[in-house]
Amino acid sequence: MPILIALPLRAAPLKVLTIGDSLSEEYKFMEIAFSINSKNWVELVSERRGTEATFGTYTSSYFGYGDWRTGGYRLNFGLPGKTTIDWKNILNSTGTSLLDTPTRNNLTNEINLCDVAVIFLGGNDLKDQYSQIFNNTESPTYLSGIVANLAFIHDWIRTRKPNLPIVIATCPDVGATLDVSSTYTDPVRRLSTRQKIAAMNASIRSMAATKGAKVASVDKLTDLIFDVVPFHLNGTSLIATSTSTTNASNYVFCKDGFHPSTSGQALIANEVMRALTEATGVSLTLFPNREVLSNILGMNPDTVYNTWKSGYPGLGGTAADDDQDGIPNLVEYALGSSPKQRSQPMTFLQSPGSTLRFTPSTIGLRYASITVLESSGLTSWQAVPANRITTHSDGSWRVASSGLGRGFYKLKAEVRP
Repeated sequence: MPILIALPLRAAPLKVLTIGDSLSEEYKFMEIAFSINSKNWVELVSERRGTEATFGTYTSSYFGYGDWRTGGYRLNFGLPGKTTIDWKNILNSTGTSLLDTPTRNNLTNEINLCDVAVIFLGGNDLKDQYSQIFNNTESPTYLSGIVANLAFIHDWIRTRKPNLPIVIATCPDVGATLDVSSTYTDPVRRLSTRQKIAAMNASIRSMAATKGAKVASVDKLTDLIFDVVPFHLNGTSLIATSTSTTNASNYVFCKDGFHPSTSGQALIANEVMRALTEATGVSLTLFPNREVLSNILGMNPDTVYNTWKSGYPGLGGTAADDDQDGIPNLVEYALGSSPKQRSQPMTFLQSPGSTLRFTPSTIGLRYASITVLESSGLTSWQAVPANRITTHSDGSWRVASSGLGRGFYKLKAEVRP
């Protein structure tokens, strides 16, 4: 008698429809500035999370769909150069191009086949009017108009499939791109412009919440480019201040200085997948930084640690304690201390209260995280609750006593995922 083995059923990939611009269109179908050594978020999700999400069947025939799309995935309506106004005209039958009607008709048909829709627009709107926004000469309703257009596109989808989960992306602040920032350099006006765009994105979040849509916070990427200097993933520096003619993996922008290269697109993919999970309840696996560095960009995610280690010939592994001071080598790296010279990083402060103090390395913490462990008898250890740890402006950490009698403390470091 044959033995039957029950295997767990794998859920079908989530069918994702995208209404977008050149940030969503497959880079393979765009000009050489993007297609060499770079992929966008749709391509990354399709190639590396294809069992979890799909954008439909694929065609490599240019204009094979008979509409504005140049090719690519069937459910991906990424149309280069299109603004929210352009898309509103396409959907509202007010456009003048012969390709508008077939695009609208094909989109209507595909909506019935998808599980969730992503609206990823607004970057071109900001680029078109960035000079006016920067110089405070834009129409008082221009930024709010972008929000209104996104709301119109959302409602257009909703009328055709009322229960379809929808994700709306915030707008990337194009002022972070090399193409724009090289022209608009005044720091005061740049800050003012950032604040206006951030307020617009806050309005997008509010609008989405009132409509029951989820938000992909794409503006997180441009905020990182503005604020994280040097730009890095887990301590591995990526170049955001210039471009490579070959779109090299360690550059943040493509050779045009405007579109994010593969590294930036991987971070965008994470924000979209996070929102898709929230919208549908289907868990999509985000790209950890180490996967982005090693598998997607082809870089060694441990280079920063290995470079540090090379300064101490013969140094053991991350868990080893070469100088026998009770501090493993990875903790030494995170603290910025020497693994070949005994040290005691913690100091006891009697005032105020009973407090331990230590100062980790800002650079070391990019690569490794630190956990403070405590024990009452050196047999079992628990992480100190976050509400008893404060970080001060000088970079030091202060660990307040539990107040439950004697305690012992040690530090644990882990490589960031």
